Amino acid sequence: MNFALFMLPPTRRLDRATQKQIFREYVDNLVRMHKLDYRDLDLPADIVPSNANATLDLTLGSDGQEVVTRPEPLFELCSWWFKTYRPAPPDRLSLCGADMGAEQFMFHEGHFRGIFDIEAACINDPLLDACSMRNRDMLWPVPDEPEYVRYWAQQMGRELDRTSVTYWTLICLFPILVPLYRFMEKPDPRFPADCLQLHASDTHHRRGSVEALAEFYGVPLSPPPPPPETHDRMSALGELIGEQIRAVYMPKVDEDTAYQLACTAALADSAALRQSAWPGMARQTLGEIAEILGYQPSDLDAGLAALQERVRKDPEGDLHRVLPVLHNMEVRREYLFAPIKKLADYALNSPLQRLWP
Repeated sequence: MNFALFMLPPTRRLDRATQKQIFREYVDNLVRMHKLDYRDLDLPADIVPSNANATLDLTLGSDGQEVVTRPEPLFELCSWWFKTYRPAPPDRLSLCGADMGAEQFMFHEGHFRGIFDIEAACINDPLLDACSMRNRDMLWPVPDEPEYVRYWAQQMGRELDRTSVTYWTLICLFPILVPLYRFMEKPDPRFPADCLQLHASDTHHRRGSVEALAEFYGVPLSPPPPPPETHDRMSALGELIGEQIRAVYMPKVDEDTAYQLACTAALADSAALRQSAWPGMARQTLGEIAEILGYQPSDLDAGLAALQERVRKDPEGDLHRVLPVLHNMEVRREYLFAPIKKLADYALNSPLQRLWP
């Protein structure tokens, strides 16, 4: 599927008028799919929920705190939010693709032609698909993306409320962080392309989760500038590894192997960037956490642990300060993965476009 995606023309490089036409046609076809009566379809029984309430239970699953080995105030906050803000069950369930949005459909000569990549299809609240478009927009930004979500709601006769939109937006962003966390703890070296894709996805899922909560609470966010870099021998060594792979090894192998090597080189580039930028990032983030706590923690892990405990005791007590600090941290973290995201053709630190200020 990766190779098929690379051969398809990306919608974000079209002129605005053509892009708007194609996305309107895409949303029209999503609405057609969502208005089908799934009971008339020949579907496996195990994907049909017993009732509308069951779709909420099936989608969230475990919060996965047992696999998290480091302080994660974001995980603490998201897990609490899901348990606290449960939306009302939808009036209707629909056949959903569950991974809709930019680069998930085919077009030709300025018109929509068909949807692909629907292995996650399910019966659920159709708002899931509208919110998954928001998720993918952070990877492949489309101007005026909220316009298409509102257009979908208008065609469906659906009112967009903050709780439901935040719930399904977070569903598209947060739960996958638990299996990604397991992978980050022990990556498999045999699959460099998969390794690259997972590292490229992790960062925007984390940052997007903060941005979805900030939208819900009406908290403004102002991303920090890239962190200062301090080059040393180890960062230079990491850069050398990536350069050697591209200059010496990639020209000697077939196209598929060259891509695998390019993935490994991008990982090396990110490791070098982390070596040079992390000390400044850690100082900045620790200073921001200290302002919230009122004292200087011994190190970043201690600060994050104290912040997580603060969130656990009073989740909504200080969110106008906590959410910007978490966002700054995730923006800085994503910057470290810029070489990986560039090879994956993902946008870097492209924000979740808000439906509400």
